[in-house]
Parts: sequence; structure tokens; C-alpha cells
Amino acid sequence: MDKIKKHLAKLPRRKRDRVEQALCDIYLRRMAGYAMKKIRGHQFLYRIRIEDQRIIFYMDHEHTNIISVDKRDDRTYQNL
Repeated sequence: MDKIKKHLAKLPRRKRDRVEQALCDIYLRRMAGYAMKKIRGHQFLYRIRIEDQRIIFYMDHEHTNIISVDKRDDRTYQNL
């Protein structure tokens, strides 16, 4: 989680607020209104897109875990 906090601290305030709100909504399972997609090849991995930021998270019937928050680039989906 420290890596996520460091990344959020570097974002402009407006973008950081949007990403933080999305993180809260993910934990509360309120995904309506977000560009959420299932990640191919993984049963319970999803991503939400907020501008150029990607939130990758694990969600099954009982658990929700944030895997990463990062800017979209060639390495975003590697090592999942």
C-alpha cells in the first residue's frame, strides 16, 4: 500500500481526489459509472480507468484487494 500512497501523492489534486474516490467505491463495491473491465486471463482481476491512471484490483464474492494504482504505459499489465 505504501507504493500506492507514494503514487497518489505525486498526482495533481483533482486527479488524486478522483482516484481516491474510486478506491473507496471499489471497497464499497459501487462500480457504477466507472470504466471497469475484467483483465483477460485472470478470473478475478479487474481494472478501472480514470484518465491516464489504472487501478488494478482483485474482487471475488467475499474479498476486494487493490493490486496497483499506476499511470498507463507498456508495463501496466505485466507481472499480474
